[in-house]
Amino acid sequence: MKNWTKAQLDKELKDLRDGVRDAGDIDASMVFDIANGWLMDNPGVEIAIEEHYNASDVQGFVANRII
Repeated sequence: MKNWTKAQLDKELKDLRDGVRDAGDIDASMVFDIANGWLMDNPGVEIAIEEHYNASDVQGFVANRII
């Protein structure tokens, strides 16, 4: 499990957002799928998001940051 800093999270979320924007026609359900996959691929990131951003709905938080 990785210890995530806020700066690392900000960069990763920016990179995800840029990828979504580059992909073009992405709807809300696809954004939630992307968020879910990213969370599953990055152990410990959910806890870090809860701690750094006080987010109770981590998947929703990520989806909103990348859309």
